Amino acid sequence: MTAIRTAVDGVGAGALQMLAAAVPSSRSIEAALVALLNDLTRMSRDLLLVVDDLHLVEASDVYEGLTFLLEHRPPKLHVVLATRVDPPLPLARMRAGGSAGGTGRRSAFHRRSPGSTSTARWGCR
Repeated sequence: MTAIRTAVDGVGAGALQMLAAAVPSSRSIEAALVALLNDLTRMSRDLLLVVDDLHLVEASDVYEGLTFLLEHRPPKLHVVLATRVDPPLPLARMRAGGSAGGTGRRSAFHRRSPGSTSTARWGCR
């Protein structure tokens, strides 16, 4: 949330307050994610969120929250997951539904990956 707040002023402030005030539980985390998603829905511009080194995350709660975020993300939020292994997310279902794509492990070895052209429009290099 901190990265999103840095990119878009005010987005996620309520969600962070909710997390700080509550004992972490699946209910409080989901409520905070709903507050974040509501803020993201009101954005006037697109936002690209890049989650790097996802393979280092071991906590199942993080993946549950990320799944919730991905399944309910507003159209203006675009998410790139960078990982060395397939994460425990319902990616096959998301790909089948057209809400997720992927480049696979082979593209990580290319100097210019297939995604580099599409991310260039976001100012990424």
